[in-house]
Amino acid sequence: MTNNVRDTLALTPEQLGPHGVTVPYASTSEVPPLDEPIGQRDALDALAFGLEVRGPGFGVYVAGENGTGRSTAVHALLGRLARGCPAPRDWVYVHNFDAPDQPIALALPPGHATDIARAVDAFVRDASTAIRQTLDSEDHDRRRRAALDACAVTRRAVFDELGASAKEHGFRVDVAPGRVTSTPLVGGEPITEDLFKTMSDEARADLAQRTERFDYPLGAAVRRLREVERDEEERRRAFDRDAARAAAEALLVELRKRYPELPPLLTHLARIADDMASRFAAPALPGEDDGDDEGEGDGEDEGRSVTVETFGGPDASDRARYRVNVLIDHGTAGGAPVVVERHPTPENLAGRVDYRMTSSGLVADFLQVRAGALHRANGGFLVLRAADLLQTESAWDVLKRALLGPEISLEAGERGGSLPATALRPAPIPLDVKVVLIGTQALYQMLFELDPEFRELFKVKVEFAPDVPWTDEAGRLCAAFLSGCVRDRGLLPLDGGAIARTLEHAARLAGDQQRLSTRLGELADLATEASFWAGKAERAQVTRADVDRALHARRDRSGLLERRIREQMSRGTILVETAGQQVGQVNGLAVLDVGDSRFALPARITATAYPGRGTLVSVDGAVELSGPLHDKAVLTLRGYLARTYGRAGPLCLAATLAFEQSYDAIEGDSASLAELLALLSAVANVPLDQGVAVTGAVDQRGQVEPVGEVTRKVEGYFAACSAAGLTGAQGVVVPAANRAHLVLDEEVVEAVRAGRFHVWAASTVDEALALLCGREAGVPTAGGDYPDGSVHGLAAAQLRRFGAQLTALRVGAP
Repeated sequence: MTNNVRDTLALTPEQLGPHGVTVPYASTSEVPPLDEPIGQRDALDALAFGLEVRGPGFGVYVAGENGTGRSTAVHALLGRLARGCPAPRDWVYVHNFDAPDQPIALALPPGHATDIARAVDAFVRDASTAIRQTLDSEDHDRRRRAALDACAVTRRAVFDELGASAKEHGFRVDVAPGRVTSTPLVGGEPITEDLFKTMSDEARADLAQRTERFDYPLGAAVRRLREVERDEEERRRAFDRDAARAAAEALLVELRKRYPELPPLLTHLARIADDMASRFAAPALPGEDDGDDEGEGDGEDEGRSVTVETFGGPDASDRARYRVNVLIDHGTAGGAPVVVERHPTPENLAGRVDYRMTSSGLVADFLQVRAGALHRANGGFLVLRAADLLQTESAWDVLKRALLGPEISLEAGERGGSLPATALRPAPIPLDVKVVLIGTQALYQMLFELDPEFRELFKVKVEFAPDVPWTDEAGRLCAAFLSGCVRDRGLLPLDGGAIARTLEHAARLAGDQQRLSTRLGELADLATEASFWAGKAERAQVTRADVDRALHARRDRSGLLERRIREQMSRGTILVETAGQQVGQVNGLAVLDVGDSRFALPARITATAYPGRGTLVSVDGAVELSGPLHDKAVLTLRGYLARTYGRAGPLCLAATLAFEQSYDAIEGDSASLAELLALLSAVANVPLDQGVAVTGAVDQRGQVEPVGEVTRKVEGYFAACSAAGLTGAQGVVVPAANRAHLVLDEEVVEAVRAGRFHVWAASTVDEALALLCGREAGVPTAGGDYPDGSVHGLAAAQLRRFGAQLTALRVGAP
């Protein structure tokens, strides 16, 4: 019976993977290189649609695993598409004369921003020279004096009136630049301090009365003189401003002819000319705000200023406001920009303002505005990695806000914990960009479910498949890809055997005998490593042996932990039995994922059964060392037990299941078949073959369901058995539905071919039970009874005894 089951369920070496593959090429030199991903036609069509379609919200999300050629395909297609697109406009920021904290954004023809900035600098320089020459010319000075003659006449009249009043009151008036001074006269001579001391009280009183009477006309004259000075200065300023504006206008005429299609630029140049003219003619009036208070009250003459100094034009800091901040200049390259931002911080995306520290705090002007990736990609394409975007605080929100605008807005905020003394609010720039996000399927699903705005902004999804069917065409494309690797990386050519071995490894990466992985990055790395070993062996081509050596060397480099654990198994520190028989114990298989190392190890699973009321406890679950999928699998086992043994009456069973020497969390249902076999063995008191490991999930009806990583699990148990010594009776039971997923190492296949190791495929629990117990599982009769001596028959009998024990306990209870 046992041999019949084992023979029936055994898989042949040919069923364990695609070995002995041949290709119709002697070398990669015979295959033209491939410049596009393998078997991704649907993805490429979707990508082409997403990049070319226009409209709000048609961003592109490219989903797929790393190494499937996502990025390569995106960049290749973008490069071709961008070259045929028109170059977008350049953008500059200029000073806002009405609101300096709100710089103005100007759009310019593509590739002209820098030239226009130079033209503006030249205009400012030439205009400054022309204005200064005009204002310093004798002709301008003569015409200005003529225009100011009326003011001179009025001033002379004021002086004459003041002189007459001074003579009447016995005072002398002296006029000096910026001052009017009055001195009392005694006997026709200016009073001195010594003379004042010798004066009688009556004379002093008379002097005080004269001074008081004269103070009013003196103050009135000073005020009139100030009014005359102000009027004269305003006239001079207006005259100089008009002359300066006329000097600059001659230069503006040339710029208007040069840039007739840029009215906003010409308007700004006119504002520059107006500002320059005003600054060349601008006065400084010290004490202007409190000048009306002079001459009031106490009659003091001193300190009455009536003249002013003038500026000689804008200084260096003033001239900076006339410059142009070139934010984006697309140069002469042509085509739409393609920008790849690998560090998408908010500043790198939307730009920044470089504040500078002064004694007044942090300040900035329009010249400190810096472009971000959105500015550089505006009018073209922006490529971002979704993981980088989501890992950077606020970056996703900044991108969404810009796309929803659609505009690029820079808002000033806190910087380094300090508030800027001047907060800039540059004018937003209209945004027209196609954003391409590259990420995994899991990230896409998370964004789609959690962020409704993501669905509005990224309406095109492109899916790169992790693998493709292994057809002759797929094999040819894979060989062509390897040919491209040889060309691009400068590798030794791969011969036919090396190509075939690489295809076998691609099937292993796919986890399917009938499919090839599209993780092209790993295949390229394998070709690189194999070329290295071929070079070490002084071969002109890479052979199958070189590829095998590269794979073994790769495993050795990252296999330290695996080797340490297997050493502990060999020394008995970790208890694993690969021979003999035990009741209630079976070898399950667990996969460990440690960075770049993934390997499988046997996991000892034990079960204990005793009288109870249908309870089944997972020890790992009870201490919260199991995940929800494993907990679900345990509940499924309860359903199987109830369906199999509980139809005639209540299930009088209590049982525990445990992963022995397991100290990490357990998740998944792939051990549920092993757990069920251990449990049935404990109930029926039938031993299980410890040389056979088991993997597979089960349902309540006893069907064995497929699981993942079957290749690694078989190879992991083979390694454990090899270390302990192969007996020829050892092997692994896998779900029959996983047969196509077995892509075993050649060493394991050869052991199976020699009869030293086995792989069995089971479709039902009963098949696996019969194989491990060495006896019939048992088929129920129409009345639901199982044959005596079968595993189910023994288990049913034991459950009846458990029920009797419980009944006896109830009867005997007080």
